[in-house]
Amino acid sequence: MTDFETYHGIGNSISFRADLMAELAAKVAAQDRRDAEMRERLFQKAPEELRKWLDEDGVLTTLFRHGKYNLNIDFGDEYGFKDVEDTRVKMKALRKAWKDVVLIRLGTPDGTPEPYRIPVYLAAVM
Repeated sequence: MTDFETYHGIGNSISFRADLMAELAAKVAAQDRRDAEMRERLFQKAPEELRKWLDEDGVLTTLFRHGKYNLNIDFGDEYGFKDVEDTRVKMKALRKAWKDVVLIRLGTPDGTPEPYRIPVYLAAVM
């Protein structure tokens, strides 16, 4: 292999990789725009009383980034979750709004609630 062939091969490799990187960056940017649109649609479909929680707690961002979100909702917090029954009612309304898009489960695996919080699991339906 001559020096020219070596330089040419390196140049081709660098160009190819740069093209791939540019194409990937464009595809990621397009997907980010689609994700933002879907997050906004889900946000608008959510019950009004849960929007502050969804926004400030980063629920949708985490859900889109990881496909799931596990958290504990503390009763009496700034988002207005009063107790187990109140949280169940609110999550039921959210489940109805996001039907067939996001799975929502409440409670511990053994079904024993804690007196001051409840675990919540959200997962994207794929």
